[in-house]
Amino acid sequence: MTDTDKSQTINQIRIKRREDEVYRINISDDGQEIVFDLLDINLPYKVNKAFVDIEKNLKYCEGNILAIKNKYKNQKPVKKGMITQEELEIQNEYRKMYQKDREAMDELLGKGTMQALFGDSNYLTMFDDLFEQLEPHLSRLEINVDSVKERLKKKYHIGENNRDDGSVLS
Repeated sequence: MTDTDKSQTINQIRIKRREDEVYRINISDDGQEIVFDLLDINLPYKVNKAFVDIEKNLKYCEGNILAIKNKYKNQKPVKKGMITQEELEIQNEYRKMYQKDREAMDELLGKGTMQALFGDSNYLTMFDDLFEQLEPHLSRLEINVDSVKERLKKKYHIGENNRDDGSVLS
């Protein structure tokens, strides 16, 4: 081992997490997985944010599509290749919505997860399908989160010997 190797080894730190502190979902045959940190106090908020963002993106898209349809309401359809200009603009709104949805879910599930699950394809019920597959896991997460909370309470004696100032240390 060279001095540089020794120096790099000394200057590294690795936090090894207990397996009951993380929840893993295998998503591909090559070992790619979604990992939820059960001790992350923001986890419920991240899950909720993903749901809210997808709903918001859908409503925004629907509003834009309605505006496009109103724009072309009394016009003769103009073909752009095989589809009309109106259809092209509507398709573009869906494309933008799916891109935002993928970003929201990657924020929750990990960068590249949506690409690993769906590739380049987007379809109308893809997020319904994803949430349907995630639901049993999210239910299990609740059970695991509760057990981790109980373990933390015991470890740090939370709820025992609490002082008036809210601290647990004597």
